[in-house]
Amino acid sequence: MDSSGKKQSCGSRQPLPDDCFYLIFEKLDNKNDRDSFGLTCHKFLDIQNSCSKHLALSWSSHQQDYACGTDYEDSYILKLLNRFNHIESLSFSNLVKLSDSRLTKFKKHLCSLHSLDLSYCTNVTDTGLASVASNCRSLSVIILYRCFNITDNGLKIITKSCKNLKKVDIGGSSRITDSGIKHLNRNCRRLRALRVSNCDKVRGVGFQGFSKTLASLEASSCTFDFTDVNAISKSGLKYLNLSFPNLGKHKLGAEGLGGLGANVKILDFSHSSQVDDDDIVKISIGCPLLQEWNLSYCDKIELRGWDSIGSYCQNLKILHVFKCPSFLNGLIDVSRCISLSVIYIKKCDLPMIPIDTMRHDVEIIGVDEARQRITNIWCFKP
Repeated sequence: MDSSGKKQSCGSRQPLPDDCFYLIFEKLDNKNDRDSFGLTCHKFLDIQNSCSKHLALSWSSHQQDYACGTDYEDSYILKLLNRFNHIESLSFSNLVKLSDSRLTKFKKHLCSLHSLDLSYCTNVTDTGLASVASNCRSLSVIILYRCFNITDNGLKIITKSCKNLKKVDIGGSSRITDSGIKHLNRNCRRLRALRVSNCDKVRGVGFQGFSKTLASLEASSCTFDFTDVNAISKSGLKYLNLSFPNLGKHKLGAEGLGGLGANVKILDFSHSSQVDDDDIVKISIGCPLLQEWNLSYCDKIELRGWDSIGSYCQNLKILHVFKCPSFLNGLIDVSRCISLSVIYIKKCDLPMIPIDTMRHDVEIIGVDEARQRITNIWCFKP
């Protein structure tokens, strides 16, 4: 209070420019301190709000069932978007009631976005994506996981407008084909990470001529023609997930796998039961920088395959061999990998390992099926 009884705002005795308060807020690295900052006064709250870069509007299925209607929900969302008006990352994940018309209501708030998550927004179609494309020219991340109504045309529209996309997730989008991948390839030459897992209409033809910037590809449960997979070998690919391949009429052969790329460091081949020694030899020779390899459930690998890993994969640090029946016979061969530090196997196989003949610097870890995980670098920063 001043002498007249009027309430003073923060800093009114010795006014400081807003830039000073922004600098103070940026120095606060503790969440509680940042929350307390906004409770001090309206000025500090405004600064806190404008410094917020991420906003998640994800609703659980329980909240969806008991929401007070779309008008109330839209009003609530608009209030949040007005309050946090400098966000760069926005998530509508699991907002299954989100439609094209509703997404259009929010479009003026999307202009400065760098990242947009629409995963499980099953009512959003190419029309809604066109609205996003016209307003989000700065997008570098788009997540369309399980957006069943997005087609190749929608992917064409978003990639023509947002040419700086670096991370794209269309996993489970069952209407996307190789034609959509070609649009992505043609229009977004800075792409670093792509997820096409469970896109059963993507065969791999669209990967021809991908940019060298592509470093991460998630393609599990895809029906690839593996003779086309080597089309990505000229990219800078470092992480490749080809687990759970759905081969259909296509064949998995060394001629297609040999071109995976000399830059690959992490390779997930789990549940690829068709992989045999010829494939392993070809990959071991062709991927000298390989650091982690998941071969769990690859039950056709025999001694020649394990020997090639020991001979050529000298940078290999982590090996997954869960349910590989011949691995114990090839253990000594694999131990020739000078960088090897961890082997993941089935728990019940641990007592059968000849410890006295194993390298003491290699940790052998017994895991169950639920813990079968490989390092995931899908979270590449754009």
